[in-house]
Amino acid sequence: SRQFLQLLRDRYGVAVLVVGYDHRFGHDPNESFADYVQHGKDLGIDVLKAPEYLGEYAPVSSSIIRRLIASGKVDDAMRCMGRPYTLKGKVVLLDFHVFAMEDSPKRILMLRELYNKYHAQGLEIYQVSLDTDEHFWKQQTSALPWISVHDPASVNSNNLVLYNVQAVPDFFLIDKTNTLVNRAAQIKDLDVAIAGLL
Repeated sequence: SRQFLQLLRDRYGVAVLVVGYDHRFGHDPNESFADYVQHGKDLGIDVLKAPEYLGEYAPVSSSIIRRLIASGKVDDAMRCMGRPYTLKGKVVLLDFHVFAMEDSPKRILMLRELYNKYHAQGLEIYQVSLDTDEHFWKQQTSALPWISVHDPASVNSNNLVLYNVQAVPDFFLIDKTNTLVNRAAQIKDLDVAIAGLL
């Protein structure tokens, strides 16, 4: 951990480092926060510990928030964060999908090609499954690299009303400022549209 702190100081000019209440770094599992503070003191870096954040019902962590989002409980994740969940700064393809549809595998392949081509440049896919069978959805999405959430309300989802989705599948492109730019019906070439937003 001392080498890491020295790297932070020398390369980035870090003078204060705030670590999470349960954060660990370095190859020595026996080092503690007190060791980080001592190394920091030796190197001229103040090392501070952020307090544990207690949410409405339990401690909140980034792992818990990621699990909530992945399981489609975005409202619960927002309560934990104290703010809306956002992908601002990324180009987002918001996709409403039903994995039980006959054409689903072909469509997923197309999305995977786009994701592989553009993810490193800032594309994120946020997929909302409207499948009635949550277990089936979990099986279908276990190997997908993008965010896929399950909406248990299925075709009765408020999200469909919010985005005026008339038929599924449907998708929307959202630019880096979090502005909805186009919906599927307005896009002739999705590849070109994504490239233009990146």
